[in-house]
Amino acid sequence: MEELAVLFTAVVSSQLALDSWLVFDFVRSGGDYKLIFSIVHTISAPAAGLLARHVPRNMLILVASLAISVGLSTCALSYFLSSWMTVFLLVLSSLGFGVGSGLMQPLLWSLVMEKSEAKRRGAAFGFLHAMTVFSGVLQSQNPFLHVQELIWVWPLAASGFNLLTGAMCALRVTDSSVKSEPNLPMILGRRTFWVLAVPAGLLKASIPALTAQIVNYFNWFHPWYFDRTVVFIYHGLGQVISAVVGGVALDGIDSNSPVTGPPSVLTATAILPIIVISVGFFVFDILRNSFLGSLLLRPIALAMGAFGAWTWFPVVTGKMLSDIARPKAYIYLYSLYLAVVDIIYLVVHYGMGWWDQTRPGINVIASHVKLGILLTVMTVPVFFDYPEDRQVVARAVQMAEADGAGTEEPAAETTEPAEPAP
Repeated sequence: MEELAVLFTAVVSSQLALDSWLVFDFVRSGGDYKLIFSIVHTISAPAAGLLARHVPRNMLILVASLAISVGLSTCALSYFLSSWMTVFLLVLSSLGFGVGSGLMQPLLWSLVMEKSEAKRRGAAFGFLHAMTVFSGVLQSQNPFLHVQELIWVWPLAASGFNLLTGAMCALRVTDSSVKSEPNLPMILGRRTFWVLAVPAGLLKASIPALTAQIVNYFNWFHPWYFDRTVVFIYHGLGQVISAVVGGVALDGIDSNSPVTGPPSVLTATAILPIIVISVGFFVFDILRNSFLGSLLLRPIALAMGAFGAWTWFPVVTGKMLSDIARPKAYIYLYSLYLAVVDIIYLVVHYGMGWWDQTRPGINVIASHVKLGILLTVMTVPVFFDYPEDRQVVARAVQMAEADGAGTEEPAAETTEPAEPAP
């Protein structure tokens, strides 16, 4: 439990660092360096899986924390220097922060998976994602990011916090440097991997714009009692509640129906936001000019965050990926999963322009409906792929436990291992 607490603290620290870096980059350069960060982040994620073969992950977390701290300190320093030096330092900051952030996420998720009980992994992943979202809510109330003259202070503070949490992970979290050889063809051959990664990439490219559309909706149609901060806070708190409750519920569903339960939750997660957004805005449109409408602002924002933002999606995918890979191979599977998600994000967000963030309320329901239908259609194959992938791994684990040896992945997805001897 102590190790999980340290890991969750590191999650909060790394997410606070990410949000502060993104805000600083936007204020100083209009977000011009985010693409550099995204590309480096994409490359660093699978590197975490390869490095974990030779270096304990608690030590890698310390290295990632150092890289993040260098990136944050460099961008803070750029505030005081001339224009050409500012460009150089922001590029250096993007590179350092991209490396650290890319390494950190797969390391944290894989360690949380291994340190939590198999029957409690949904709750662990739910709390992990909730801490990520909650960090964003805290960051929205950070006074240092709203005053131009003080914007350099928070990156330095976040840098120190990252070093502290990285050192705590290095000292308190245990991990062996001896890992099995990653069977990459085996991992990439799991169809569930692709069924989960592609929708997750589309979702990552869509969520910022869709959240902005919700906030713009309230701002455009209800300015007389609109409070942008209140809507953002309650929307974020709804996501926090959703992640925790959804993770706990997923464990219960999975224990009762291990083969069909998680796919059902995944599809329901894709469909539910369509209903919540449509009904929520329909009710709010009727009451928008009334006193009751002003009272419903917070509950509706909370409901949209809890059930209308696909918050369960990362929790369900993290849990399902842990079911189709041996524990020691999860770091490879999840790091490759993040790389595929980031590549899809880069193509969709930067190459296709995806959802429009500026158009107000008239477009918000249509955007959610389109994405919800797309995610629903794309997750249907998981009903056929996930049970087979999970059963192959479960039988391989059973054989390894019976033989008292081995951490290797099964040789091929279609291999049917013999039943263990009594």
